[in-house]
Amino acid sequence: MAMDLIVPILSIFLPLTLATKAFVMLSIALIVLGTLMLSKQIHGRIGVLPFASLLFVYNMALYEGHINYLFASGLMLVSFAVWLKLTDYSNRVQTASLSVLLIALFISHLFAMGLLCLCIFCYELAKAFTLRKFSIQPFLNLTIALVPLALLWLLKPAGPPSGGWDYGYDITTHIVALLSGAFFFDESDILTMICLCALFIVFAIVAFHKNTREGDKPFFLLVFALIIISPFVPETMMGGSRFVIRIPILIPFLILAIPPPAMISHRMSQYFLGTILILITCRTMNIANDWLSKNQDFSEFIAASQVISAGSRVIQARQESTGKVIFDMPYRHLTELLIPDKYIFVPHMAKIPDQQPIAPSKETASIDGGTASPITLKQLQDGSDPVISKTLLNTKMDGWQKPYWAFWPQNFDYLVFLHMREPQENPSPDHLKLIKAGSFFDIYQIQGRRLAFDYSTPNKQ
Repeated sequence: MAMDLIVPILSIFLPLTLATKAFVMLSIALIVLGTLMLSKQIHGRIGVLPFASLLFVYNMALYEGHINYLFASGLMLVSFAVWLKLTDYSNRVQTASLSVLLIALFISHLFAMGLLCLCIFCYELAKAFTLRKFSIQPFLNLTIALVPLALLWLLKPAGPPSGGWDYGYDITTHIVALLSGAFFFDESDILTMICLCALFIVFAIVAFHKNTREGDKPFFLLVFALIIISPFVPETMMGGSRFVIRIPILIPFLILAIPPPAMISHRMSQYFLGTILILITCRTMNIANDWLSKNQDFSEFIAASQVISAGSRVIQARQESTGKVIFDMPYRHLTELLIPDKYIFVPHMAKIPDQQPIAPSKETASIDGGTASPITLKQLQDGSDPVISKTLLNTKMDGWQKPYWAFWPQNFDYLVFLHMREPQENPSPDHLKLIKAGSFFDIYQIQGRRLAFDYSTPNKQ
C-alpha cells in the first residue's frame, strides 16, 4: 500500500501526525493533477472546467478513510494520461512503460491497477467502435504488460483465505453509490446536489457540442461504460470492503477532463472560473464546519479517555437504532485514536496479514477481529454467555473477520459504548462498571480482569 511506503519516509522529517496529513494532501493534489494531465493529453491544452475537480476531492473515499485508494486513483489518472501519450511511440515502448505504470499501481492499490486496465480496455473498444477500425495490437500490448504483474502476484506471500464476494445490498443501493464521487457528509446537502447537477449538465452538453471532436467520443463511451459497470461491482471481495464506491469516485474527474477548452470562450472562462472558485470556497467552508462538530466529539472522547490505562485491551460497542445514526465511519474507528499515545489493543482495527504491516501480538492474536466492526448490543450479550461464546469460536466468518467478542468479559479491560446522545442503562451490569459518561459515549471498566501490558513491544497490537 502506498501509505505504508510513503508515510514512514515522511515521518523521518516530520512528526507522524503531520506526515499522515501530508500524505492526505499529496493524495488530493495527485488526483487533481491527474485530471489536468488527462485534459492536457486529450486536447493539447487545459481549459477551465478541469479545475472544477477541486470540488470533488471531498468524496466518500476521503470521508471513509480510503486514503490509499485516493492516492492510487490520482496515480491511475496520471498513468492513463501517460499511456495516452505513449500511443505515439513504438509497441515496445508502450508495453514496457505500461508495465512500469501497472507495477507502481500494483504496489499502491490493487483495485486501482485493475481500474487502469479496465479504462484502457474500454477506451480501445470505444475507439474501435467510433472509428470503425479494430486493431488487436493495443489489447496485445496490455496483455504483455500484465505478465510481470502475474509474476509478482505469484511471488506474493500467501495470506489466509480471503473469503468470497458479497454483493451487499440491492441494485438500488448500488445505483445510489454512483454519487459517491460527490458526497462527503450529508447526502441531502444542497451545495453537493448543485455540483452534481452541474457536472451531469456539463457532460450532456459536451457530448453533443459542435466543438466535440470525433476523437473525443471514445472518452464519453468510456465514462458511460464505467457508469454501467459500477452498480455490478460487489460490496466486498478479496477480504476488502466498499468496492462499490471505488469506480464512482473517479467518474467526476474523468468527466471534467473531457470537455474541449474551445467550447468556452475566453470571456466566459473568467465567469466559469469565478463560479468554480465560489463553489469551492462554499463547499470547503461547509465541510469544515461539519468536520469541526465531529472534531468536538473526538476531543471530548480523547479527554475522557484518560480513565483508560495505557496498554489495555479496549472493545467498542454501539447502540442499535432506527433513523439517523452517528455510527458512521469516523466513529467506528473512535477507539483507534488512543493507539499512538496509549498503545491500547483494538480488536476491530483492520490487520490484514498479507496487506498491512501491523499485526496483533502473540498475546492478543486469539482475540483479534481481523477486519470486523464494533459490536452490537446483541453481540455484547452473546459474548457474555459462555455457551454462546463457545459456539461463536467454532463459527467460520467471511474473509478475515473473527468473532472477537466471544468471552469478552475475560479478554478485555474496557468497553467504549456509543449511544444516540441519550442516557443509557448499563448494558451488562454483572460485568461492567461505569467510570466515565460522555455526550455520545460511556466508558466502562470490565470487572474481574487484571490489567497487564508488555511495553517492550509498543509497535505491535
